Amino acid sequence: MATGVSEVADERASGTASLTEDIARRALLVLLISVTINLIGTTAYSPMLSIYARDLGATGLWIGLLYGGFYGIRLVLGRPIGVFSDRVGQRRVLLISTAIYPLLAVLYAISPNIQALVGTRLLHGIASAMMLPMAMAYVGLLSREGSAGRYASYFNFANFLGMAIGPLIGGLIVAYVAFKGPFYLLLMLSALNLPLIFWLLPDINQSATAPSRLQTEGRRFQIDRVTAGLFAYNAVVNANTILFVSFLPLLAKAIGLSILQGGMLISTIYLITSASQIPFGRLSDSISPLLLVIFGGIVAGTCLLVLAQIDAFAPSMAVVCVLALGGSAATAGLSAIAVEAGRRRSMGRFMGGFHSAASFGMIAISVGAGIIFDSIGIKAVFVVAGLVTLALLTPVALLLRGTPEVGR
Repeated sequence: MATGVSEVADERASGTASLTEDIARRALLVLLISVTINLIGTTAYSPMLSIYARDLGATGLWIGLLYGGFYGIRLVLGRPIGVFSDRVGQRRVLLISTAIYPLLAVLYAISPNIQALVGTRLLHGIASAMMLPMAMAYVGLLSREGSAGRYASYFNFANFLGMAIGPLIGGLIVAYVAFKGPFYLLLMLSALNLPLIFWLLPDINQSATAPSRLQTEGRRFQIDRVTAGLFAYNAVVNANTILFVSFLPLLAKAIGLSILQGGMLISTIYLITSASQIPFGRLSDSISPLLLVIFGGIVAGTCLLVLAQIDAFAPSMAVVCVLALGGSAATAGLSAIAVEAGRRRSMGRFMGGFHSAASFGMIAISVGAGIIFDSIGIKAVFVVAGLVTLALLTPVALLLRGTPEVGR
């Protein structure tokens, strides 16, 4: 183990790593651990953030700014940060981001009023725009020809695993330790993450991993068929992710389920998504990833429609399990296409745009679902989400079909 750490540290000190198979495997492991740690820390306080805001005197508008501003910052800064990362390297951007998180933890804990809390949340949006998109870009650079789906699935596994574990730990800390305890957990985990990336994550660049493609296809970001189709459906898939967190508890309450049962439904979605990412990722390297997107979209969209018609816990859990598998398949397919598209273009810039599209979907669902909920009701939110998920499949499939990024 000491030898492995020494080799990675030597590569890091020398600049850009010579990407041998051993170094790539170690770098991938380090990055996946870092992403999981980051997501556990940043989602641990999700069960209490809105309550914390209310305690600081937040109105509904301020709570909207607290969440919407976060995704708005990610939407605006995603691509510029991607451009910056292509110039200086994804590892340096990850280091900057990781260095901000301990500060965020302290600022969250000591916020004296709602204005300070929203300001901290906006700073968090900047750090988040530098973390997850650039981590996915780094994973994309590590991937080899024909392995885009498998490598993307590793990233998604770490991502959803952290999202599944964090709220559970945070809820326990709030219940049994201290209300602000999740912020101190974020501080400890962030302090662990910084040396992990600094000492063990080597520098790599795209010209070293795919020079011929960059020479023939260039680095300029363009809105083409693949970009349009990929970004559009990534917005839909990520909008549904926020729908589960924000509105599934309201649906659960409307049909008479307890808070615990609602939490179980949400945790089940993330745990199944995380557990199924690697199998779906490997499958996307064997068949067309577009088939996974289509299959997953049909399953997820149909389940959203069915979920709105159910009034009991057991059938809701059954539908949620199938829904999670459909969403996972679509996520794996989209991620595989995105990695291949990034390899053919400019990885950091493309992943920045890919995640900006996700942020747009999260903002759109927050606003749109809120309007539908107020005017029609909670079940209509899931019906509309299901219809949109199904309706966009045909144009997206037509845009992506036959492109080199989709392949088979």
